[in-house]
Amino acid sequence: MAIRSNIGKLVPLREKLKTTIKLLSGKYFEPTLFADGALTVYPWDSSVDEWVIERAKKGNTKSIPFELLTRLCDLKGVDYRKFPYGEVDTVLFVARALNHASKLKFTAVCPACEHKWVEEVVVPDNLEKIGEKGPDYLGYDDVTLAESTDVVRIRPLLVGDVHNITTRTNKSIPESTAMLISTIVSINGTTPDSPEECHAYLLAITVADRKALEAAVEATTPHLSKTLRIECPECGHEFSHQLRIDEDFFR
Repeated sequence: MAIRSNIGKLVPLREKLKTTIKLLSGKYFEPTLFADGALTVYPWDSSVDEWVIERAKKGNTKSIPFELLTRLCDLKGVDYRKFPYGEVDTVLFVARALNHASKLKFTAVCPACEHKWVEEVVVPDNLEKIGEKGPDYLGYDDVTLAESTDVVRIRPLLVGDVHNITTRTNKSIPESTAMLISTIVSINGTTPDSPEECHAYLLAITVADRKALEAAVEATTPHLSKTLRIECPECGHEFSHQLRIDEDFFR
């Protein structure tokens, strides 16, 4: 006898809850297959939890968020290393929230009265969009440094960039600096011969220019802000809360 259930057709929850989001980077990911920037994201289900547990046992947990892309969204066969690094959190947040009416729940603690409660935010709608690209985006942005007047062309980091940096054996260049170097396409129309030459350039510019370059990378990188403004329901105090992709997120 066939199963009789009040849920109707036995459509997998993964298919019922999947949603389509628009990547902030638009077609930058893969212009042919993602010309409109649309990406299908699937809910974070028990099979994903099981995979994370088993994967964590193998070590190198830093790559888990990247590898999850192949399980949480439809990349249409494109290598996940080509995915914009700034949008990895977008996929994780949306997938996590799909089982809860697109709401991401977290524990907030008021710094004024220490009241603790469960807060929720609708993702991606209620998170600030930073560095969103238009249909004519060419894959880079130009920033003119005030003190040197150099024009530095920068691009968004890809997952592959970050993977290579975090797994490299030669760590003579600090990780944060290596990330910055990877975003630099050219300086005054000239291409650095090597990461070491680009590192030398960063060591030579002024502190103000270095900070301006870092700020430009942050402002032009497509990503959702993880900073929320919250009002305590107990005392009314307003404060900032930072959403984090940490161990608690994966529980």
